[in-house]
Amino acid sequence: MKNSTNEDYLLIQETLEGNKDAFGKLIDKYKNLVFNISLKMLGNPTDAEDAAQEVFIQSYEHLRNLKVNEKFYSWIYSITINICKNKLKKRTRTETVELDETTENYEQLQHHEDTETEIFRKYEENKMINKIIELLPVKYRIPFILRYLENRSYEEISKITKLPLGTVKTYLHRALCIIVTKKDKI
Repeated sequence: MKNSTNEDYLLIQETLEGNKDAFGKLIDKYKNLVFNISLKMLGNPTDAEDAAQEVFIQSYEHLRNLKVNEKFYSWIYSITINICKNKLKKRTRTETVELDETTENYEQLQHHEDTETEIFRKYEENKMINKIIELLPVKYRIPFILRYLENRSYEEISKITKLPLGTVKTYLHRALCIIVTKKDKI
């Protein structure tokens, strides 16, 4: 992680000095992360691609605002979450996301070397995960995704979301309560 942070720092410095290829390397390094988070939050590959483009445009335009002691990884994660939250707010309540098609296409792209049985198992598992995520209010989705799908610590979630540690724990507890009480909808 330390080497990754140093590498990011050097690429950021090169970008700020006008080397656009350096920012391209940052995009290559983080594009899967940004897309995966966006897909988990938005449930639609087209929306996830749009969000990812927006994330990289914003991060490029505001790269000078990155604090010296802040990790690029956490910073871009926060930008991704904020953009996805804004996109979710813009959706109408009646709009539905076709998660079945989304998950199937995504899984086939990401795991083309897996056997058909393994793809189907992962597809079914992701359908269930997406249904769980859909049950949660947006403010609980983000900590839930970070904790249970990205395996982030409470402290990392707090930094990424800029929420107090106690709030992160409360949101996670409430998310789990919602899931337990609405498990018949999964």
